[in-house]
Amino acid sequence: MKKTLRFVSLLLAVLMFPAALFSCGKEEADTPAVITDNTSAPAGNVRGKVLSGDGDMMIAGIIIVDEENNCHMETTNAFGGYHLELAPGKYTLTFTKGFEFNTYTTTIEVESLKTYFLRDVRLNQLSDSYADGWIAGDLHMHSTYSDGADSITDLAIANAATGMYWGFLTDHNTSRGVPEWRETNAINVLTDAAGAHRNFLGMAGSEVTTEFGHFQSIGTGMTYDKYEINLTDAERANKDKNAICRDKIVYIARQIRLQGGVSQINHPYSITNMGAMNFLDATDYELFENFDTIEIWNSYFTVPDGRFETMNTDNQNYQAKLLWYSLLNRVKEGGAFIAATSGTDNHDSTGYASAEVRNQFPETFTKLSEYQNYCRYAGKYSGCIATYVYLGDSEINQENILDAVRNGHSYLTNGPVMTLTANGAIFGETADAESGELTFSGSVTCREGMEKIRFVVNGETVREIEVNGTSFEGDVTISSLVSGDWVLVEVLGAKAIYAISNPVFIR
Repeated sequence: MKKTLRFVSLLLAVLMFPAALFSCGKEEADTPAVITDNTSAPAGNVRGKVLSGDGDMMIAGIIIVDEENNCHMETTNAFGGYHLELAPGKYTLTFTKGFEFNTYTTTIEVESLKTYFLRDVRLNQLSDSYADGWIAGDLHMHSTYSDGADSITDLAIANAATGMYWGFLTDHNTSRGVPEWRETNAINVLTDAAGAHRNFLGMAGSEVTTEFGHFQSIGTGMTYDKYEINLTDAERANKDKNAICRDKIVYIARQIRLQGGVSQINHPYSITNMGAMNFLDATDYELFENFDTIEIWNSYFTVPDGRFETMNTDNQNYQAKLLWYSLLNRVKEGGAFIAATSGTDNHDSTGYASAEVRNQFPETFTKLSEYQNYCRYAGKYSGCIATYVYLGDSEINQENILDAVRNGHSYLTNGPVMTLTANGAIFGETADAESGELTFSGSVTCREGMEKIRFVVNGETVREIEVNGTSFEGDVTISSLVSGDWVLVEVLGAKAIYAISNPVFIR
């Protein structure tokens, strides 16, 4: 049965919406999970279905906000039908399919024991990156096989409901859920205009969780015996503890690679034992070259847009981005390229946030703590951040996705959608720029609107383009470049809207 929601207010109790893969329930259609207090009246029922612009039933998400401003997300079932059980009260329902579809919002007042049949909701596709070879997914998520609140089926449906086409299951120090996770590949994310199904692809992974940092094994469910990665009491007390930790970190990264996986440092500046940078030197470039990727954007923390430059745990994504910039600057000197990734690190696909937290959101942010509060609680759902990888005409499979992630053929976003090339090169590639000029061509769109597009060379912003609208299309030329330089693109919008690409290098 789907996990119990922490969604109890003084007078209201929200009942879980069922959405199982092949029924109207997430696991048991006739026995939805319920939270009530002793004074709550029986729930009402809200039913309906969601359609694509072509009229096909389509899996989608439903963001539910009560009259006190408590918020969580539910989903349709795998076929686009939904059955919400809601305590009596007024609700705002927003239907969503991720970044590339419009949303639809309606309000409803629910009375006890009554059933409401809502008119069909039709969500139209605003852009289609999939058709252009850009495929959205998530590299970091958890299920009930470790400390997550979602069953495997629930987690896969939550990903598909927000437009994710692939995802790596990365439970802590276990891959027991991977066989079940792979079976979710039957979930149809979207039926395209030609009638072909675009299915979700569940892939193997694990989060190697140690007392000296968390590391991602992407593409392999390999786990470690405790004696391999745990410190002994003597090692904890050793004056050279950090050197011992370093050796273990190198061992973990090398073993992941030997298994054909992508080795990643997760949330490197997290506090205590979660962040590896509490035990490593930021100039230890030899160690970093054992890793393929670094997670510079974890959805638990503030968006790494540089709005605030304070160096503390609230702003750890920004600090991770600056570390990544320093690693990119080593490439010119022969250092290895380490690609940037994002991850929702999702432990609860409902993204529940209480009114107490949400009512504190200011109109504008004057403090980092305010921004961190907003970034974490405005809507932390599956797919709230996506890593878009470029596959072009290649088959969508684990091997090709791993290659794209490893080579930085990707960008990270919570809204803006980029279809850009630079002198014909995609992100992560090396471009010819004999005249010292690199021209970005293509388009950037964002449903919520954009404010500016930044072009960053070797870690410094060299050009900003003001954008007032939902789309930008055209050519932008960056000049005075020399061999070994790198250029990336950032997109900024209102509140916490952001995207960042991996770099294009200059030959």
